[in-house]
Amino acid sequence: DAGDDGAPETDATLLLLLNAGDDAVDWVLPTLPGAPPWRVLLDTATDDGTGAAPRAGRIRVQARSLLLLAAG
Repeated sequence: DAGDDGAPETDATLLLLLNAGDDAVDWVLPTLPGAPPWRVLLDTATDDGTGAAPRAGRIRVQARSLLLLAAG
């Protein structure tokens, strides 16, 4: 898309991972061609709301928590 000034507008791709179970769950993150690596925006399992960066395309979601990630 283009903005009012004609310049291209870009947006981030968001991914919300929910774990309502009693055990942590490991996720394999989708790969997005040409997109920057995933980064954690919110991790409800931590006191400060930030979590560890995904490693090798995988991330762990702790029990009864959610992660919000962004690429872009």
